[in-house]
This record gives sequence, C-alpha cells and structure tokens, in this order.
Amino acid sequence: MNWQSFWDKMARNSKNQHQQVGRISSRMPINDIITQNIIKHITQVLQLYPGDSLLDVCCGNGFLAHQLAKRCRRVVGIDISHAQIHLALHDHNAVNTTYYQGDALELSKLIPQTFDKILLYFSFQYFESVEAGSQVVGEMAKLLHPKGRILIGDVPDSQYFFKYYNTPKRYLSYLYKKARKKNDMGKFWKTKEMEAIAKEHGLKLSILPQPKHLPFSYYRTDYLLQK
Repeated sequence: MNWQSFWDKMARNSKNQHQQVGRISSRMPINDIITQNIIKHITQVLQLYPGDSLLDVCCGNGFLAHQLAKRCRRVVGIDISHAQIHLALHDHNAVNTTYYQGDALELSKLIPQTFDKILLYFSFQYFESVEAGSQVVGEMAKLLHPKGRILIGDVPDSQYFFKYYNTPKRYLSYLYKKARKKNDMGKFWKTKEMEAIAKEHGLKLSILPQPKHLPFSYYRTDYLLQK
C-alpha cells in the first residue's frame, strides 16, 4: 500500500477533520466529548506536563497535535503526507507547534531536537512489518530524553482481530483487499512482536488495555515505552 498517496487522498476528499485521518467509528461517533476523552487519555498515559516538549509522529492533519499543544510547552508534528501537513499548517497551527513533512522511518535525519514525550497514535498499523515497526521505534528512541515516555496508542491488536472483522462480509472484504494489496487497515500487531521490539531497543514496555469509553477499545491496545 502506498500510504503517502492514500493519506494525501484522504486529506483532499473530506472536510471532516476526523475522516481526513480515518478516525471514524460506527459504534461510537466521534464528537467533542469523545475527542476530549482521547486527549485526556493521551495526556494521562504520557504524563504530559506544561513544561514538556512533545513529538507527534504520523500527526496527520495536526488535530491532536494542536489540542495537546494546549497542555505542554512545545509540539512538533511529522507526517509523510504533503496534503495532511498542508491541513495541519492551515487548520491546526499555533505559536508552539511546528510541522514537518517526512517519513517517520527517518525521524532522526529530519528533526534536529529531542523530546520529553513522543506520541504515535492511531497509526502504528501502517508500518506493516516487524522490521518497519522496529525501525520507527528505534528512530523515536533516538529522539527521546532519558526517562522519557513513548505512547504507541490505538494499535489494532491481533487477539481482537475477529472483534473487528466480526461478520462474513467484513472478513471477505478484508481478504479481497489484502489479495490486491489494498488493505487500508494495515497490520494487527501481536504482543510478542511489541515485546521483541522493545527489547531490541532497550526500552521498558507496558501493555495498556484501553478504557472502555474510548471509541476503538474493543479491538485496539496501547503500548507505553520508557527509557
């Protein structure tokens, strides 16, 4: 899947800021209350403080980055999609936000700063191999301050695969897209894969089931990494 083209198209084809980044749910429509629940959850897990610097990896249209910038000193967002970054600069800019267009697999080459906290939310599934996942985690670790925190959040969990593909129609649609290399859901990650990646990079891993009031908690898991 060419994710850069995919997210460019998503950014251009919708005026809804949640649909632009694929954050839609048939079970629990994304509204202001749900959005604030997500922001509060991220803030709590990262232990985000007013003096912190935050890197938002795969920031999309900058919606989350803009909201989190109200809760910390500085936010830098990066995304592979030119069109998403254009939206971020146009719709979600602030005096303490900076946006870069670039590949998360090359973070340390693109961003000349280090951070107290790093977020990769609702996007880890688009790194579709263990090798790519490990590479992006390694890049994030290079930019993380000692005792810093990385939240890889809203990750499709392989043990809940059939909670998402929960009807024959949905499962057949998945098989059809996968066969044509157009699976827009990306990878459902296994716990043992995340454990191996954390060990490879000398990071402590905590596996965090999502609170039930979050819209995707029935099939997604959060992973907290610490130096």
